[in-house]
Amino acid sequence: GPYWGTNLILWVRELITHPAIGMGKGFQYYSQGGPMMRGKTRIAMPSFLRLAIVSDELDAVLGNMIKSLPSRDPLRTELLGLRQNMSKYLSDESIARKQTASLYVKWLQRLESLPEGGRALALYQDFSNAFVAGRRVNVKLPKAEKSARSPEQVAKQFMLHCL
Repeated sequence: GPYWGTNLILWVRELITHPAIGMGKGFQYYSQGGPMMRGKTRIAMPSFLRLAIVSDELDAVLGNMIKSLPSRDPLRTELLGLRQNMSKYLSDESIARKQTASLYVKWLQRLESLPEGGRALALYQDFSNAFVAGRRVNVKLPKAEKSARSPEQVAKQFMLHCL
């Protein structure tokens, strides 16, 4: 859900003292006696500051994104890395969770190292960079992402609330 970004925004704006990001996917409600649905495995897409559902379709989309970028572009290198590890993410959910957790840890540590007064601007810049990166690839994510198929959609929603 959108709460991970809201927590960061509240934290950098000094409205809460500790941000919290849930890494689990088990926070679902079930009807009594109904079938238990398995959650979706997700990976972090660092340059877009968002998660994406791991699937064969995402693998194909990453291929299209890679083709749309110049060979020396750092974003291309990042997307190549995600694509090369896709089989691992598809076969082992724990690897995908560790990948996501490591992104958040590094991001939070970097933000925490900044003076409190500058964190909101830094988060705005992070989301702004993610927005630009998403626009540059000009390739939609798989249909499973529903209304957030544009890579920049998540960053666009959050960046305007940082300052």
